[in-house]
Amino acid sequence: MNHPYAYLEDGKLYRKAFLHFPALLLDEVSDPEPDLSFYERSFRLLEQKVNELEEAINNSDNKGSFLAKLKHIKSTLAEHRGLGDYAPIYEHLSTRELELEALIAANREKNLEIKRALVADAEALMDSVDWRNTAEKMKTMRQNWIKTGAVAEEYTEALEEAFKAALDHFFARRNAFLDEKNALIRAAEEKYREIIAEAAQLKNMSLSEAKAKVGPLINAWKELPKIPAPIQKNLWREFTTHTMPYKKKSGGQTPTRSGFSPVRKANVKVDIPRVVREKERLLGKLEDLERNWPENAESLFKELMEQFKAAGSSMGDRGKKLHMSFNKLAARMREEIFLLRLMHGKHTGFAEMSGEAQNQLQIQAVKELIARDEQEMQEFLDNLEKFTIQSSDADDLIKRKKQNLENRIEAKKDLLAKLKLNS
Repeated sequence: MNHPYAYLEDGKLYRKAFLHFPALLLDEVSDPEPDLSFYERSFRLLEQKVNELEEAINNSDNKGSFLAKLKHIKSTLAEHRGLGDYAPIYEHLSTRELELEALIAANREKNLEIKRALVADAEALMDSVDWRNTAEKMKTMRQNWIKTGAVAEEYTEALEEAFKAALDHFFARRNAFLDEKNALIRAAEEKYREIIAEAAQLKNMSLSEAKAKVGPLINAWKELPKIPAPIQKNLWREFTTHTMPYKKKSGGQTPTRSGFSPVRKANVKVDIPRVVREKERLLGKLEDLERNWPENAESLFKELMEQFKAAGSSMGDRGKKLHMSFNKLAARMREEIFLLRLMHGKHTGFAEMSGEAQNQLQIQAVKELIARDEQEMQEFLDNLEKFTIQSSDADDLIKRKKQNLENRIEAKKDLLAKLKLNS
């Protein structure tokens, strides 16, 4: 048998030695001219595998990720059952191995510089009191850290510990500050509620006693520290409900035990007290629902909407303000209900996330929704310039469309402000 890469000896078929690799026994044969096509095909498949690996390395931005595969192929050559010229393959793989190892070393050196810089940046900000902006910067640094590749093993543990320590230090301080801030808010809110409780007793006093008591209560209210606007606004509304009937009024109104008797004017519609009281009650329940947000919030929200609609009309200023306040809050809550549905559908395990993580995801989502609505509004206005309105009905339809878009954007911005307040 005459073959450049195989020989027969004592009825045995061998692959010839190459470089530092000894001859390899392939099979025992009786035919002096055995069929070698199986072994030749095996070698061609090896060549194909090496060529595919080479192409993958050349086309990849992360060439070092192929080092393990290359080493594995190279390690099989000593026992590979094929016939062909193995020496060029081995030498090529050895050259590429050195190149990839050098590339990985260079990348790890670069990664080391990046991670050292991130540690330095984090340590420089770890004592910052600019809580909101620094938290965003820290979160961005954490993402950059994750995206940055590995460093040499001897540096890994120390860098990881230093970076984590800096972030943990800042967020522990921020959380302690927020806990203290929330405690102060809760304490101030209790003081507000104590004054509201005193105001609620005015109805049990004589008219002169109640009027004398109102001024000091208002002054005490003004002395309390400021708290988040939505909370303070709700408390103020409750407080004025009790104090308004006993404050001095202009315009000919006369105080009575139940409030002020407005001067009636011809053709002027006034609030129906029963309807107003019922709508005030429903507004209060809607505000409580938004603050507490139980699991069945959506069904309770629908019930309150139906009850408010069924309560009847109230045409005076007080009724109109109630109607506007209720609708504004309801619009924001609709957006919040939609947002929560979106979050649970888009993010697996959203309910199990921390409050901070949930809040950040919601803030980002609302920003995107606002941008989408604003784009829709701009497209609507651009299209409007191209058409001539032919009728009053069409004009009314366009106005309603524009108002609906404006209301949607305003409601989402209100929701965004609420979420940012909680972040």
